[in-house]
Amino acid sequence: MAELTPVEILADYLQRSELTHDTVDASTFVIELAGTKKQKTNVSLSVGTHALTLNAFVARHPDENAGAVNAWLLERNRRMYGVAFALDHLGDIYLIGRVPLKDLVREATDVIERLCIEAALELTNDNRASAADMLGLSRQSL
Repeated sequence: MAELTPVEILADYLQRSELTHDTVDASTFVIELAGTKKQKTNVSLSVGTHALTLNAFVARHPDENAGAVNAWLLERNRRMYGVAFALDHLGDIYLIGRVPLKDLVREATDVIERLCIEAALELTNDNRASAADMLGLSRQSL
């Protein structure tokens, strides 16, 4: 069986999820996140060579106190991990996030391994030696 690409994995997840989404191009998807009072936020997910990039619109260019707003955004960026505020050419504010694909793969692998171990333990009535044998592992590594 051929290994799925990150784009195929994301497309498959979005198809199975209940998230409203559109496909923009071969590696970009837009999902719609429900907000309060019938508001919604569109988030762009773009799979690159090394990272998954998320872009979400936050606010239009501030009409007043733009300098103070931009200073506040920069101050917030210093305290945020994995995401940052950014401005487009019009001064509109976006939230940008980047996650290395290798981190996503590592997390997904950890989840799959845990699920396999739990299933093996369940099938063997919590017999660690039998579950380890079923998975081709040593009992100690289980």
